[in-house]
Amino acid sequence: MAHTTTGARAGFSISGLFRAIGTSLYTALIRMAEARSRTQRFQHLQSLSDEELHQRGLTRERIAYHVFADSIWR
Repeated sequence: MAHTTTGARAGFSISGLFRAIGTSLYTALIRMAEARSRTQRFQHLQSLSDEELHQRGLTRERIAYHVFADSIWR
């Protein structure tokens, strides 16, 4: 008994490969820039006195939550 299957075969293309690599690289660069920005913000807030943090409505314990809230605690 012979079986025949039909269907679209996923094709390989060099342009698709380069597009995927480019997209991945772009995404990685964006994430690195965001991480650097957050790290700088965190370090800046850590360097403030407790009084300065209080004036901003923050406590030292809440700095991480404040800086990373939109990326970790969604």
